[in-house]
Amino acid sequence: MAERHCLFRDCPQPVSVGEFRFCPECGHSLRLRDRYVTHRLLGQGGFGRTVVASDWDRPSHPLCVVKQFLPQDPSPALVLKARELFAREAQLLEQLGSHPQIPQLHAYFEEQGVPYLVQEYVAGSHLGAVLAREGPFSAAAVLGVLRGIIPVLAFVHGRGVLHRDVKPENIMRRAEDGVLVLVDFGAGKDAATPEAIATRIGTPHFAAPEQLLGQPLPASDLYGLGVTCMHLWTGREPAQLFDVYRGEWAWRDAVPGGVDGRLGQILDRLVQGPLQRRYASAAEVATDMLSVSPVAAAPSGPGAAPPQRDDYGQLATLMDGDLWREADRLTWDILCRAAGKVTGSYLFGADVATIPCDVWLRLDWLWRSHSAQRFGWSVRREIFQSLGRDYGQLCWHIGWRQHNSAGRPLWLSGEQLTYDRAAPPGHLPWIGGFYGHDGACGEQELTHLLCDRLAYCLSQEGARRP
Repeated sequence: MAERHCLFRDCPQPVSVGEFRFCPECGHSLRLRDRYVTHRLLGQGGFGRTVVASDWDRPSHPLCVVKQFLPQDPSPALVLKARELFAREAQLLEQLGSHPQIPQLHAYFEEQGVPYLVQEYVAGSHLGAVLAREGPFSAAAVLGVLRGIIPVLAFVHGRGVLHRDVKPENIMRRAEDGVLVLVDFGAGKDAATPEAIATRIGTPHFAAPEQLLGQPLPASDLYGLGVTCMHLWTGREPAQLFDVYRGEWAWRDAVPGGVDGRLGQILDRLVQGPLQRRYASAAEVATDMLSVSPVAAAPSGPGAAPPQRDDYGQLATLMDGDLWREADRLTWDILCRAAGKVTGSYLFGADVATIPCDVWLRLDWLWRSHSAQRFGWSVRREIFQSLGRDYGQLCWHIGWRQHNSAGRPLWLSGEQLTYDRAAPPGHLPWIGGFYGHDGACGEQELTHLLCDRLAYCLSQEGARRP
């Protein structure tokens, strides 16, 4: 990284570019402890700032996160409390130890009287950003959030720690594998340590009633997770989902396509105000989640049949984790089984018609709905039709054919495709790369056959509707 960030509080120009060892503006070292080279700013608040840094004591110079205590409020009492919370975060991360879904503490120290906390860097997007970018979550995605975070809360509570600020911005979807990570224990608390004065802390719209009164419990974190799931499922702010006249949540009508019964019941219990009606532990939630179908009922529409089998549930989970290559492989396996063949086998022209319409439409619905209408066979079919069913032009249009570094046309194989949301519309799923090796049917013929099969299936689906 060329960018460097000076953490000296009075630096007039904290960002510089170049491989400087010392800040060219204020002269302070750009390495903390002569080890951590600070780069870009991640965020800044009233009591500190967070930057991405690299650890030069390790051969690969891996990225990490450095939090600097930098209070802006002049009140001595507030600064003292904020400093206590800053130190507490380091203590809690050390208390939690190593967990694959919690950032690990690397160091806690003071330099020139300023406290610093160094922890593991998690590359990815928090769920608030995912919601803003992709819109309301599907039922399967909400279930994925519960299944991803409930075991983490069970671990955290088992170690005697309360997070106290569970919300979308504190749940990261890790880029490398799609796993959810619970971050920011700055509001955390040791459950066994009483406080002389109850501290009201957390994000108000996500905080449980007892937490706002300074009496947090493990159930308070579960409440925050429940509100998070309602927010992600509806796409609306929590304040818009609460009926102040009845004193209860009124979120179900705001869910696009309706609410799956069992999953809805779990969310309702997670956000109950009275503790006696709410889940008391993450283990209770985990037990109830066993009765939820992997993919909850989805809205129907022209050509869309909601998935019901475990295969489709697994496929939805992979897509929600941005694991598009794995989703592509599973799609092929489902098609092979639907054709009565061994998983990973070949399909021929005749197999396209033998695979039931229900399978083609369910798979297509999943690809479209989980990619914001970017991927799917029907998306590719529309492009193909608009190009006069010209296969060569289609391949250029959807990125299956590109120019190499020498400017020569290149046909991409399945392993060379872009398994990412940034791929051109119609780019995925890839069928040709898995298609047979004995010449019975080529990719071009398969595209025509599938285009016609989808047209037939859509017409049959439309004929069954009143």
